Amino acid sequence: MIRTSLRLLAFAGMTALLAACSGTATEDTASGPTLPAEVSANAEEMTEPAEPTGPDRNDRGNIEKQLGEEGGITDEATGGAVLTFAVDAIAVDQPCTSEYPEPAENGHFVVIDLRMATAPELADSSLGGWFSVSPYDFRVIGPDGLTVDELGTFAAYSCLADTETFTSDALRPAQQYVGKVALDVPITSGTLIYQPSAVYDGGWEWTF
Repeated sequence: MIRTSLRLLAFAGMTALLAACSGTATEDTASGPTLPAEVSANAEEMTEPAEPTGPDRNDRGNIEKQLGEEGGITDEATGGAVLTFAVDAIAVDQPCTSEYPEPAENGHFVVIDLRMATAPELADSSLGGWFSVSPYDFRVIGPDGLTVDELGTFAAYSCLADTETFTSDALRPAQQYVGKVALDVPITSGTLIYQPSAVYDGGWEWTF
């Protein structure tokens, strides 16, 4: 089984299949697939790429990001970039937009504005030719230091209108995607962590 490790590239359910696949996070946005245009006015300017020695990680082993800053995954077997992503906004207590929303089970909804782009090389990569996004890829850490990782409740899935929800289908090679992910959280401030199952030794995080 090919495993994944985080590397440097500031761009940095099917979960069982992804757990057996291989991807690497890197910091060279120029070599990765191009993201669609930003859809959030809250996105910040991208920071300069990190030095080639690799991104700094915090005590949790994660790469700290700013809103609008790119992250990504490369195929560890080939070193080729297969996916680029950016979190453009993190909205707390955003009103639901679906026709039949449910109250938050954990207390609050946090809605993420997400962009992703895949490279043609995804088709032949050790990721198995596809990638998916799920609320279960995210967790939060509150001001009290407690980690919460059960954020994909029924209420979260029913919060957003279908037209704005980030697709739950498999992302295919050489395509771009934009949408929102709703998380059901018990806090209104803290740290958001994104760690897809294709990356096992760290992830990315944002303060909100």
